Amino acid sequence: RIPGLHMRDRSDKPWYQFRNLAADEAELFLYDEIGGWGTLAEDFIAELKTITAPKLRVRVSSPGGSVFEGIALANALRTHPAEVTVQVDGIAASIASVIAMAGDRVVVQPQAMIMCHDAAWVCLGNAQDMADMAALLDKISGNIADAYAEKTGGTREEWRELMRAESWFTAEEAVAAGLADECMPPRKQQPAEGEPEMRQSFDLTA
Repeated sequence: RIPGLHMRDRSDKPWYQFRNLAADEAELFLYDEIGGWGTLAEDFIAELKTITAPKLRVRVSSPGGSVFEGIALANALRTHPAEVTVQVDGIAASIASVIAMAGDRVVVQPQAMIMCHDAAWVCLGNAQDMADMAALLDKISGNIADAYAEKTGGTREEWRELMRAESWFTAEEAVAAGLADECMPPRKQQPAEGEPEMRQSFDLTA
């Protein structure tokens, strides 16, 4: 959500994980905040370049994080030669929802949600400092709105209005709005062995 970084201890687990499912498909998990003190976009991109499978499934459950780290990640996915499917497993909020827009196809699991809102940050200073920060945040939010508009066929201002209101979309609503291409049908299945543990709580201000 914010242009700065959400700091974490370097000993913490990385916020992404790759797993090769088969010769023709690889899986990438984004199950934590984006960016931070532990792993930066450059590390993610370096590992992404090692993926040679023709298909890549990006599974997302993230509250967001650093705007610019997320933008770099999204652009890396856009330019990757694999066919990229983004699968929202829990939540794709804030900059994580922008990363989702980088997929060639976006699918949403039952009861999962997508959330979008305006960029935010803190500012300390005089009136001019505050005005400058407001202008910067407005520009960043317009940039983010363009990602939604490109995916959905809407306009920047339509998405800015939804972002200002902090909009939440169920799987069905995300498809109706054009943010996703498909709702995955509910089905009983055993969890995959070695699947990353979900965080017990997320800070949605990140």
